[in-house]
Amino acid sequence: MKIKKIAFVGISMLSFLGCSKQKKVTRVKTDTIVDISGRWNDADSQTVAKSIAEEILSKPWIENFAVSKQGKKPTVIVGGFINKSSEHIDPDTFIISVEQELVNSQRVNLIQNEIFRQKIRMEKSSQEFISDENRVKIKNELQANYIMFSSISSIEDANEKDKVIYYHVSFRLVDIETNQVVWIGTKKIKKYMSKSRKVKSSQSGTLQD
Repeated sequence: MKIKKIAFVGISMLSFLGCSKQKKVTRVKTDTIVDISGRWNDADSQTVAKSIAEEILSKPWIENFAVSKQGKKPTVIVGGFINKSSEHIDPDTFIISVEQELVNSQRVNLIQNEIFRQKIRMEKSSQEFISDENRVKIKNELQANYIMFSSISSIEDANEKDKVIYYHVSFRLVDIETNQVVWIGTKKIKKYMSKSRKVKSSQSGTLQD
């Protein structure tokens, strides 16, 4: 009986200790870079989006368009995103980051991609219960002048203790009317991760052109 009581007390203590362990959650600022796994994350998407938007808006194509169209702003669609990397990367998060930078610049007009345009058109077509003066015009959409395509690929090199991940993100802007590529941009990120005691956390390489 004593053995059973001792075993019961031991199990109870282990259960108590197990239940007493609680996960600690710390809130940080949304612009704080937190790189736990070393894989592609929200900070990478935002950093690349901001850098690529600054570059695309500083190149000659935008001024050339303004000259040919009497000062009008070009209209752009952020189109397909191809993930060639070994990781799952949410395309919506990446595309929205790029769109946000373009819209906030006020240098271009941005229109929705095909999926959202279809949803908007369905909403417009269901206006039978709306008064004539409040109805939205059906055929009043902007015509896109350019479409942006992007892709990401990655290369990994690792041993038992260390790992390096190299990301290569490429962009191209295409004139929809002529199929001419008017701008190409690339961004690179390299991350080094080590399990050695000297390096306690992953180290992210700086963004390169």
